[in-house]
Amino acid sequence: MNIKDGDFYINNLKTIPKQTKTNYIFQVNAGDTIIIRHFEYEQGVYCIPQRIEADSIFYTFILNFKHNELEEFVVSSTSSREKQKKIAGESNENILDYLINPIENSITILKSIQEKYYIGYKNDSTSGDFELRCIPTFLNLDCLGNTYIHSKDSVYQFHISKQINFQYITILSSSEYKVFIENLISKTTKNVYFARTSLDHQKFTVISQENNNYTEIIYAETNESTYTVSKNEFNEIVSLYYSITDDTENMILQGKWDGNYSTLCTNNELKKMINHYKLFFTESKSNCFGVGMMDHISIINFNNDQIIKIKYGSHHKKVIPIDTKHLKNKIILYDYFFDEIYILASDHRQLSLFKLNTKNGTKLMIGEFDGVVSPTKIKIYGDSYYYLKRNEAGFNKLYQVKCKII
Repeated sequence: MNIKDGDFYINNLKTIPKQTKTNYIFQVNAGDTIIIRHFEYEQGVYCIPQRIEADSIFYTFILNFKHNELEEFVVSSTSSREKQKKIAGESNENILDYLINPIENSITILKSIQEKYYIGYKNDSTSGDFELRCIPTFLNLDCLGNTYIHSKDSVYQFHISKQINFQYITILSSSEYKVFIENLISKTTKNVYFARTSLDHQKFTVISQENNNYTEIIYAETNESTYTVSKNEFNEIVSLYYSITDDTENMILQGKWDGNYSTLCTNNELKKMINHYKLFFTESKSNCFGVGMMDHISIINFNNDQIIKIKYGSHHKKVIPIDTKHLKNKIILYDYFFDEIYILASDHRQLSLFKLNTKNGTKLMIGEFDGVVSPTKIKIYGDSYYYLKRNEAGFNKLYQVKCKII
């Protein structure tokens, strides 16, 4: 291959090796990693042994020619004929999650390659990969624009500069993250705002906390009918558990129960009741969502089909009706960079994406997933929405689709 068309990296730092008629010459140390990238070939990764007996070693690099993959195809039968485009994912890469920054025109990717995990970053001018020492599960962006890597027990706040410098900012335990960050929806100069659920996700509360730690509930909504059903089911589970369990083995009676329902499954009937209860209540999501927008808090209440807008520093609530009763499995997506709210839901058995107008409550369908099998990690930034889709080899790839109207 022509060196002018290829990129070479040593430990994720771009380098230009010396070239003879038949060889490339790299200056490396024991344990270094050489990465070769070329638009016509699959990426090559080569590790220098930890022990090198000679001053020079010779190695034959073999790069596999890329198989052309279809990168655009129709995903909608509408007249606009939106096209899906693969924007990330080499053949041997499995993408776990991603973040898009449309302002910087950059992509941050969490991926695995041959049982190793990496954060990949690329913008208009450069790119780089950083190997992770943890086993990551997903990425997220908080309401302040901070980025995080999640693992089983820890959460790592990180930053990547435009010059491709990777830096950990802070490390939290998963429990610390849940307390301080997970429910945070906005922060002003005077207050921080949290949205929390309780009572089997049937009570939704938005809390304002001032810098002097004065706390005030600015919104609370309980789905009383559903909570009554969940409470009755829980009482039936407890009653049955008491009736078939000896006092000496009763974990609830002895104060030893840690809230893990599986430990109460002492017979098949209890197991069925607990599985139903977990599916419809403890593991279900709230039908209310809180979003901290530029100048107000927007609360989307699908139980009552309303948007409740609360200006920062004010108790005044503006209620705007919406029409979403015909939609199923509704969740809210928020575009942090453009301050817009979207609804992802099933419409006539098809997964669709709607832009929600928080001024008048109307919604506009801007994307649909007709013909796309099991898309995951659906996100929207600016005039495009993105998702992961598994290929025939079982690897997730990242796709982009332009919105119909934006």
